[in-house]
Amino acid sequence: MASSECNRKSRSAARKELFGEIYKEQHMFVTKGKLQTGIFVIGRMLHLCKTEKGKAIISRHDASKIVAKELRNDWIHKNVYPIEERSISKKIRKDYEVFLSLRKSERDQSRARSERWYENAKDFNAKMSQRAYDIRTHHVEYQKQLEKEFNVKMTTEDEKFYEDNCCGAYQAICTPTVPKAWTKKRKRVTEREESIEKKQAEEMLKKQSEKHVTEEFLKEPIDVDYSETTPDPVFEPTCPTSY
Repeated sequence: MASSECNRKSRSAARKELFGEIYKEQHMFVTKGKLQTGIFVIGRMLHLCKTEKGKAIISRHDASKIVAKELRNDWIHKNVYPIEERSISKKIRKDYEVFLSLRKSERDQSRARSERWYENAKDFNAKMSQRAYDIRTHHVEYQKQLEKEFNVKMTTEDEKFYEDNCCGAYQAICTPTVPKAWTKKRKRVTEREESIEKKQAEEMLKKQSEKHVTEEFLKEPIDVDYSETTPDPVFEPTCPTSY
């Protein structure tokens, strides 16, 4: 009986409800075919910020930085270029604060909740659940910088993938095109990794070549034919002047 009660409490602690929407703790970042939703992002924050025995205390600031890095890497691997990590962290922390504030108001039975509160909670849940958590960069120059860094440009298919995830209702993919999409994504990731490795190998080879040339130059003896050299007048012996 005690064990059953303990399990119920554990399940309750691992999930938070806001106006009918369930936010579950996420113990680790999971990548999938679609971009992750805000519900998942909040779930990661809930897990990282949870205080429990034997677990290091992580501040909301540090937790948002961890989730921002995870989320940004996932977007880059899916070839949809995001904003800077610091900006993502700020966005996550702000949304997490809104979530906590709405839940606090909902749980406070002594305060009457206004129509405005219900609208805010409804809009927040919709933003977190109906679309992917949008961290796309719309800065043209910054996107070009990322495309150059990872040596992979966003295609029209990548743009469509982003729009399907972030500009419409969030729906699970269940079509014959999934394997094809996954193959393309895997190919892009492989090309990016190979490009980075190739660049690193070329730089290393260049450095080794320059080092070898320098060493050979230093080893090479300097041949000077002193018989054909013109004496330096400064050191030439002079005859004594006759008086």
